[in-house]
This record gives sequence, structure tokens and C-alpha cells, in this order.
Amino acid sequence: MGLPQYGRQLYTRPSYLQLRDILAQLFQDAGLYGDKTVLVSGTPGIGKSFCALYLATHFIAQGTRVVYEFHPVSAAGPTIWYHFPPNSSQGFLSYRWEEVKLDTNDADTIYLVDGGLPLIPSPVCWCYAFLSPQRQVYRWATKSPSAHLLFLPLWTLDELQACRSFVTAFEEGLSSQSVTEAYEIAGGIPRTVLRLAAHQSRSGIAVKDLVLDTLKIAVGRLSSQASLLAAEFPWLTIVHVDHCSLCTVYLNDKHIAVSFYGSDTSVCNELSLTVHT
Repeated sequence: MGLPQYGRQLYTRPSYLQLRDILAQLFQDAGLYGDKTVLVSGTPGIGKSFCALYLATHFIAQGTRVVYEFHPVSAAGPTIWYHFPPNSSQGFLSYRWEEVKLDTNDADTIYLVDGGLPLIPSPVCWCYAFLSPQRQVYRWATKSPSAHLLFLPLWTLDELQACRSFVTAFEEGLSSQSVTEAYEIAGGIPRTVLRLAAHQSRSGIAVKDLVLDTLKIAVGRLSSQASLLAAEFPWLTIVHVDHCSLCTVYLNDKHIAVSFYGSDTSVCNELSLTVHT
């Protein structure tokens, strides 16, 4: 979930192991001149960063040199490179790609990118980039038609229930019922499901009411939270037209609300009635 208070253990999904095996097969099939770029995409909050961390630990354990490029969530933050030399679990930080460029010219290096487009130009080694589905990502991918494009699947309820035991923020943990209720609303997005279940455990407020309150805030304020919400809830579509300050909300393809900047509470009331019915 990107929050340290939720523990330091990593839940390894079966799909992570499948991806590891697929990458190994691509490595064998590529030969000397095959394309060594793999783009791994998936819904925001599905665990792409954790999957990248799993692969990093896997390759480090094998004694492989790993260059891990981390893009911050905030555009104002610096991009960081973690460099792990061969046969060493001790890495060091770098804030300039020129300092690790030489390593990516080594064909035996694994270059992992988390949260953004690769910044090191023309790497010779394999590059595995984990990115959310965005227009600039696919535009970048089409420039290299032979690049491999893979997608992480949504989580099943069984996976979420297995993972909840790792969430240690509360003494009694998260209840199976709260995770199930959050899953029925948000689908297989672990970041959203576990956050909703955690809020429900802490506040005692029903999951559906927590979602409704978040929707009200997003529609009423038309902030960046609306875009985040639309990305994490597959059944929710928020269309925001900047030039006329208009926001239209669809729930399961059904129009439920329209909001303008500075709108009054009638929009939120309409949204509340529609969601509850």
C-alpha cells in the first residue's frame, strides 16, 4: 500500500511467480539481438511496485547486478536509482542516471523501473518497466513494436483474504467480512480494498458509506482525488472537462451526477440518493 505502518512483509502472488517464469523464457528466446524491453502494466493500486520489488529481490538473490529506478509519486520528488552490485545484497543510492549508465551497458545487468518511463537511454541490458496504463506509456511502447507488453491480473478475493494477515496496523487485524465488503465494492484492487477495510476497522463506519463519502468529496471538489478515484474503482467513470469546469460521473455506465466548480450541496445530495438506491 506504500504506507510503512502496514508492515514490511511482502505477499507473493502466484502471478508474480508466473511473471518471473515468463521473463526467464523471454530471456532464453531473445538471443543476442532480440528486444530486451518488457513493459508490465496494470490497474493503479494492483501491486506493480511490490511485484517489481519481488523481482529485484529474486535477481539480487541470484547474484545478478540490479539497477532499480524509482519514480516518486509526486512530480516534485527526485528520481532515485538503487544499485546492487553482483553477488551483494548491499546497494547504494544515486540521484544521477549518469552514475549508473555504465552498469546498464552490461548485458548481464537487470534494469528495473518502477512508476515511470525509463530514464537511462539505450540500455544494453534487459529493462523491465512497471507502469500504470497511460497514454504516454503506450505511445512510448509503440515506438518499439518488438517490446513485450504484459499485464498483471486483478486480485481474487482469496488472494486478498490471504494477504490481510500481513496488515499489522491493528492489533486484531482486518476482519474477513470487511475485506469481503470492500472487495464487492472496489473489485480486485488491493490498495483500495485494504484501505477501505482498514478505515472500516478503525472507524466502525460501513464500507459503502466510506466509499460514498469519498465520492462526495471527489465530485464536490473536482480535485486530483477524482482522477485517482476513477483509476482505482473500475466501475466508476469521472469525466472532467477543464475548459468548462464540468465533471460528469458515471456508475456502472449509468449517469449519476454532474458538478461544476463551486457547486452547491445539491450535487452531493443527488449522488448520495443515486448510490444508495
